[in-house]
Amino acid sequence: MAMKIAASLMLGMALVACSSDDTSSGGSGGGGTTTTATAGAGGTVTTTASGGTGGAGGGGGTSGAYLVMAQAELEGLSTSSAPWDYLKARADEALSITPDESSSASPWLPNYNDSGSAARVPARFLAAAFVVASSYSGDKTAYRAAVSAALRHILGSEEEASTDGTASGDRLLATARQLPAWVLAADLIGFDGSLTGTRSTLGSESGTDWTTTSFDNWLGGVLTKTIGTHGRWTTITETQENSAANWGAHCAASRMAVSLYLGDEADVDRGATVLRGALGDSSAYPAYPDGQTPAPGAGFQTTSSFDLSWACNTTTIVGGWLPINSDACGAEMNGIVVEDISRSAGAYPSYDDTGISYTFETMAGLHLAALLLERRGMPAFSWSSDALRRAMQWLDGQGEMPGTSSVRQHVPWITNHFYGTTLPTDDARMGRGFGFTDWLYP
Repeated sequence: MAMKIAASLMLGMALVACSSDDTSSGGSGGGGTTTTATAGAGGTVTTTASGGTGGAGGGGGTSGAYLVMAQAELEGLSTSSAPWDYLKARADEALSITPDESSSASPWLPNYNDSGSAARVPARFLAAAFVVASSYSGDKTAYRAAVSAALRHILGSEEEASTDGTASGDRLLATARQLPAWVLAADLIGFDGSLTGTRSTLGSESGTDWTTTSFDNWLGGVLTKTIGTHGRWTTITETQENSAANWGAHCAASRMAVSLYLGDEADVDRGATVLRGALGDSSAYPAYPDGQTPAPGAGFQTTSSFDLSWACNTTTIVGGWLPINSDACGAEMNGIVVEDISRSAGAYPSYDDTGISYTFETMAGLHLAALLLERRGMPAFSWSSDALRRAMQWLDGQGEMPGTSSVRQHVPWITNHFYGTTLPTDDARMGRGFGFTDWLYP
């Protein structure tokens, strides 16, 4: 049943306020204290403090507060339904994947994992982690072991070349697309973050011995680590703070997942402030006028694809435009994701499949980031007059729901759950760093 928790959260607790392929130049976790909030019957809000988040080990402290959903709620989900059967089949496939750094079908952060036998490897292991955390009555030992082995194998792989042909310039994007699934998987199985990597090869860029580096220590540095050779975006943190397109959206999801898992409250708050800007709150974090280069961390910079004809908030807004058009724009432009729809070949109103595909990439990243913040007690889905609802309704108004790509099909299930909307849906399947939302939010 759809639920909108933002209003009850605001009443019940004090809240902390807080791809565009552009080639132009331009600590040990688990000890933090986090607060999660869940809306119960009648809008009652229960807050729970815990050391870290999630399961019993690593970045987790207590088992009642998974990053994605309360433990009791997740355990109450069906294990005898078509969405469960699909998830379970993907989890079973993960059991047959052996970590091997020479294989394109193996867990490996620099790989896009988009097609063929290597499709969506992180999501398959996320499915295995969901099996572990679910009420499944069978033996979960193999699923837990498979996820644990994969997590130890990917440690440090962001420094290496891809095994599926992904270019070095896209290594950061590939990592940002994958990372949320791996972090959520670690959380769901109660992974022991003191465990070290298993690959004996030293890091090709840092010279790090991963067999003596713990998972939590590695994860604690990955957000600010230079990854790949893109001409403009090289770290997850700086990319979220510079890009209002799909690169920034996937980095936002990665940043929220990592910082929440490790209990880094300061970075969660900072990432949330930037997310406010991405959703259209220019007073929190502005988008700079086309052609201007903001200082690092000062605002979003346009890409070479940016087309101002898609933006309607161009006179009274700090910076001159909003990443997601406001509801003052009228039905034709309300909710347009400006940077990504600008990837279309034509100016407004002539969008094409390229602009729509990139827009859905952004929706996937921003929805996951917002979902994780809602679990923390921050009403991200309500920000900027329900920005994500408005963006999805614009896409629906163009006849783009639910679509045929698995990148997009899991997203409207999240929208409908948190807003109570009735956007068209199909089987959710697997996204890049998330998925199975028809099972999570039936």
